Amino acid sequence: MPSTRPEHPGDPSGRQDLVGLRERLAALWCELLGLPAVGPTEDFFALGGHSLLATRLATRIRTELGLPVTMEQVFTHPTTAGLAQALGAEQSGVDPSEADPTAAEPIRHLPRTGHDLPLSFPQERIWLLQRLVPHTTAYNFQCALTLRGALDVPALEAAYTEIVRRHEILRTSFHEVAGRPVQRVHPPFAVLLPVQPVPGATEAERRAALPELIRQALADGFDTGKLPLVRWRLLRLSATEHVLVQVEHHFVHDGWSLGVLLGELVTLYRAAAAGRQAELPELEYQFGELAAHTRAEIAGPRLERELAYWQRKLAGLPALLELPLDRPRPPRQSFAGAVHKELLAPGLYEELKALGRDCGATLFMLLSAAFSTLLHRVSGSTDVLTATGVANRRLPQSEPLLGMFVNTLPLRTDLSGDPSFRELVARVRAATLELYAHQDAPFEKVVAVVRPDRDLSYNPLYQVMFSFHDAAVPDLELAEDEDQDEADGGGPGTAGGGPGTAGGEPGTDGGALRAELELLHNGTAKADLNVIVVPRPEQRAGLGVQRPGGGLVGAPDDGVLIWWEYSTDLFDPETVAALAGHYQALLRAIVADPNRPVSRLDLLDAAQEAALRAAGSGAQRPWPEGELVPAAIAARAAEQPAAAALVAADGTVWSRQRLNDAAGRIAARLRALGVQPEDRVPLVLPRGPQGIAAQLGVLRAGALYLPLDPEQPAERIAALITDCEPALAVTTAALRAMLPGDWRTVEELLADGELADTGWELVPAQAAYAIYTSGSTGRPKAVTVTHAGLANLVGWHRERFELTEADRVAHLAGLGFDASVWEVYPALAAGATVLPVPEEVRRDAVALRDWLVEQRITVSFAPTPLAERLLALAWPADTALRYLLAGGDRLRRRPPAALPFTLVNAYGPTEHTVVASSAAVAAEGTGLPSIGTAVDNTRLLVLDAAGRPVPPGLPGELYLAGPGVARGYLGDPARSAAAFRPEADGPPGSRMYRTGDRVRLRRDGELDFLGRVDQQVQVRGVRIEPGEIEHVLLRHPAVAAAVVVLRGEGEGAALAGYVVPGEAAAGLDPAELRGFLAGRLPLHLVPTAWAILDALPLTASGKPDLAALPEPTGGRRAAEPLGTAAERRVAEAWSAVLGAPVEDRNADFFALGGHSLAGYQVMAALAPGAPLRLLFEHPTVAELARVLAETTGSSGGPDGEGAAAEDPTAGLSDAEIEALLAAWDGAPTEATEEMQ
Repeated sequence: MPSTRPEHPGDPSGRQDLVGLRERLAALWCELLGLPAVGPTEDFFALGGHSLLATRLATRIRTELGLPVTMEQVFTHPTTAGLAQALGAEQSGVDPSEADPTAAEPIRHLPRTGHDLPLSFPQERIWLLQRLVPHTTAYNFQCALTLRGALDVPALEAAYTEIVRRHEILRTSFHEVAGRPVQRVHPPFAVLLPVQPVPGATEAERRAALPELIRQALADGFDTGKLPLVRWRLLRLSATEHVLVQVEHHFVHDGWSLGVLLGELVTLYRAAAAGRQAELPELEYQFGELAAHTRAEIAGPRLERELAYWQRKLAGLPALLELPLDRPRPPRQSFAGAVHKELLAPGLYEELKALGRDCGATLFMLLSAAFSTLLHRVSGSTDVLTATGVANRRLPQSEPLLGMFVNTLPLRTDLSGDPSFRELVARVRAATLELYAHQDAPFEKVVAVVRPDRDLSYNPLYQVMFSFHDAAVPDLELAEDEDQDEADGGGPGTAGGGPGTAGGEPGTDGGALRAELELLHNGTAKADLNVIVVPRPEQRAGLGVQRPGGGLVGAPDDGVLIWWEYSTDLFDPETVAALAGHYQALLRAIVADPNRPVSRLDLLDAAQEAALRAAGSGAQRPWPEGELVPAAIAARAAEQPAAAALVAADGTVWSRQRLNDAAGRIAARLRALGVQPEDRVPLVLPRGPQGIAAQLGVLRAGALYLPLDPEQPAERIAALITDCEPALAVTTAALRAMLPGDWRTVEELLADGELADTGWELVPAQAAYAIYTSGSTGRPKAVTVTHAGLANLVGWHRERFELTEADRVAHLAGLGFDASVWEVYPALAAGATVLPVPEEVRRDAVALRDWLVEQRITVSFAPTPLAERLLALAWPADTALRYLLAGGDRLRRRPPAALPFTLVNAYGPTEHTVVASSAAVAAEGTGLPSIGTAVDNTRLLVLDAAGRPVPPGLPGELYLAGPGVARGYLGDPARSAAAFRPEADGPPGSRMYRTGDRVRLRRDGELDFLGRVDQQVQVRGVRIEPGEIEHVLLRHPAVAAAVVVLRGEGEGAALAGYVVPGEAAAGLDPAELRGFLAGRLPLHLVPTAWAILDALPLTASGKPDLAALPEPTGGRRAAEPLGTAAERRVAEAWSAVLGAPVEDRNADFFALGGHSLAGYQVMAALAPGAPLRLLFEHPTVAELARVLAETTGSSGGPDGEGAAAEDPTAGLSDAEIEALLAAWDGAPTEATEEMQ
């Protein structure tokens, strides 16, 4: 096969030594790739080579040709001619031990039977968990072989017996000697496979019963101190179909081992069935010898160099990759998991392979780059780290062995600068080659030297794994049918037929026997997300298998299988299935155009984008084209002139006719004063009938009103008046004297006169009002809203809340805030009565509740913080209130189940006519309430930074489109153009508003609000959502109001909690609040500083005034000398284990370099009966000393009177211990290569 890249082998005649080297390289290639011959310019990777085979090639070149070679050279020069030239030019002056870290010392044979040997590094970490929880199944590997055909059970038993004899690891037990783990080899034993019939009278009944039998076979753990650490169960479905369930402990298994075991099984079974001796060479070394050799080789200066590299490589790494979780993280991982499986879309494999060859990258590098792109798109992070597994079998002597060799290492991907995918592949290729060059550092030692922040809720360094299961798996044809030729389907091209394709009873010969391999999942997840790619064609590379039609190894068809293993604590199955779909869509986009920037690669197809648009659209109604609001209010007056429209603070009732007449009189006088359509008329008026009449009069005059809060300083009011360039300004007689400039009074405009309201004809596109909002630059912005937007709001509200003339609606918001528009105009247009809330009641939750009840209010708005206070109060069951409408801030409290009215959470910026979406809030549910679905005629668009639609479940920025979108900012075209943009794929002339809010679309069509794009809170690289913390705080029975903010910067940044106690609460203690949160949230979400307040300071709009919050107490603690004797004992124990003095009572065990094994030793020394969890949850000297005294009655050390239990995990479940250990030292290394 010709190479896809140019090579320059130099002089075509070639020197004799280069020709000889090229021939020796070609011989190695043929052996590894299973090919009869290789041309000098044929590409190693185009011929089927991949990363694992490239590693083996480099090892063979070092050991058999004696040449120093790096993985970089193998990838850069993938032809025999090119590599020979490169090696020939670089041989001189190179220290082989530098290029080949495995070549320093020869492997020594060790006495094994009856002698104790050390564990490999991966085994050692598994041992710790197994020592604590002897019967856990978390470290079992399981698979099933479906055997179709004539099974010879004695031959199968003989094959497995021989495998046990050949591989000492399968007859090894594990023990603790002097506080350290050792492995102990035992003599061979015979494997017996009693056949267990699957119960059932019919085939259907037997197949239905099979899953339960398999589940039972997987249920038990292993006692690692006893043999065997592998077991089998042979289940008989029929005379020609059996299922062999194989369960192994990860002490004796990794992904490579599976291929070795199956290969030997095929060879040995065939020989035993034929009554002959198998031709398998004896193993030169055993696992225990290589484990001891590897530990010795990686020690000393070499390990220091490796760890120094990783410390540099991982500097500044974000602590947590933010994934689109379906629910908040629990305080501790349970590691409960599930798996979603799917095949790569047909045809993609070959296209991806071709692209990889063009990029000079393997399939792993290409798929890893694509996966990092997906993570970048769903998290927004340009610094993405995934963990991946390396086979760790660079010694050729390890290739034929079973055992746990695989190591986990972090692969960090830089996506900054929005590279093209082709550029990203080059970055990933370079990072991967670096990883290969530094793959010998044990993962747990990498964690210890990097010292990431520790939190029980997630793994350190990484939360996502991307693994390639490309170790060779042989063809599983255990016996051929001697009476059936290949033309009938009995040759190597078949996949193993079902019943009828082979005959014979167990124990007979002459029939075909094929096995189909299925790897089984065990219901765990060692990370948030673990993607495992099984490239079945690459598993055959090097086996020399040339099967017609490309049939699968042991399976009916070809393909690349992808497992998406996920934590069920965090993800729903639908979310993971969607991520898998986005990954495939991304891969299709990549092969279509690899030069496109990663931000513009499609995650959705056209049909999915159309479905998203429909999901974010509100109901289509004729509101904007129907009756405009002034006309609707006039119509209600004509229908029932005497009906009440408004009730003043002094109890005076304004009828509909009185309001209509007042508005008409004001409109007529404004026109007489020269006010023209869309002239600007500022109103500085208090809440009440006069203010509402003035607004309505301006609307009827065709002008737009600008309501200004009279409580603002006079200087600010004057500045706003100047900014808006008004035709005239209106206030009250009482306020005019306090305001600078020339003002008209509302009393003048309402004076009796003969002027008639002839009216201007209003049109939907005409401006109705403008409301000032604060700008990020300090300059206020006047948002201009049209009559179409106002009509749409009123029409939707009347329909949604079933407003009638019988309703009594509270008017709480000041006229300078757009919420007042929502309160007043829908009610007046429906003929309901509006009642302004008395000033003395507006901000007092108890007084407001009493007023709402006394006045028989049916619908009321309240700013979100005030609404949350109202929810905490008791309400009479017979209250007239039907709806409480909350808005203006993030809602963090759900209503109690017995609440006698409906709580509605509304969302909408001023730039979208008050409300864009809403939802009734259910009492049940653990997460924050959503902001609901779109109001009528409104489109909610969730877009990424490149303006592309974001799939459901993923965070994006919210854009709003429809008639509610404001015209822009008054007199500020530049800011208007930045915020209001043409709507892509919208109706002609449609515009959309960029909100700056982060949201995500849920599967039920509602939106979750995630916070502001430009105000994301981060603590040491971890994004914090204060609303989640506040939501949990408000579930405390003694907390009436709460807010959480970030105090400080950089390493000194810390969360601070501000809490207002409830009516009946007394003596609320920050320690109690910390404990309450620690039992419900991850540690990084628990504030370290607190303040207990009588009330939260509020802004004029009713939101918490964060700038006015006082300084809290507490925070990050400075170094302090050891105090009590208990603290000194704890510090001494730490010093003994960590090898360094500990003198600070606030020192953190894990920040000092402690890890789970060291933690085990510390707790064993301090209090053998105490739960290991205590150290994880109280990691400072002072905290551990205190909690040991409280929980065990021990001050630490041998003199204490701790509990007498032997097991230091008392009080922990298996899942909790598993979570603790994995969280502190990273997920188990074998998980990166195994499907568990």
